[in-house]
Amino acid sequence: MTEDKIKILEEKIQYLISMSLTEKNFEVISVYSDISTYTPKTTGSETPKELIDEYDINLVVDYNGSLDSFEPNDFTRDIKKMCDLMRNCVAQYTISKDGKIVKGDNEVYVSDAFIMDIDFKYEELHKFNVNFKITHHE
Repeated sequence: MTEDKIKILEEKIQYLISMSLTEKNFEVISVYSDISTYTPKTTGSETPKELIDEYDINLVVDYNGSLDSFEPNDFTRDIKKMCDLMRNCVAQYTISKDGKIVKGDNEVYVSDAFIMDIDFKYEELHKFNVNFKITHHE
């Protein structure tokens, strides 16, 4: 898979995820993706085709939804709900092994959110830096 095709795939998936997040009350600050490819071993004269192994999606978003709990357990529940919303947006469109964008693909696994950083100011800013890893079922 050429670098140009990977770059186009990254731009498309970033756009689709951004649009999906915007519909779910997120202000998207940045979306970054990192695609890893591999070439399977083949026998004979068949030319090996490069496939996508896995990829990461890193999001920096400001959440405009409700995160106004006063109890610590409620606050973590709100963050979990927000992370699940982001995961659903990331899982809505995925890249198949052969480099095609698929809507609602069951052949991929989207990890739970890995929160890298939180910048939180009550009723003002809910900025999150979150990472997801997407892998294909074998």
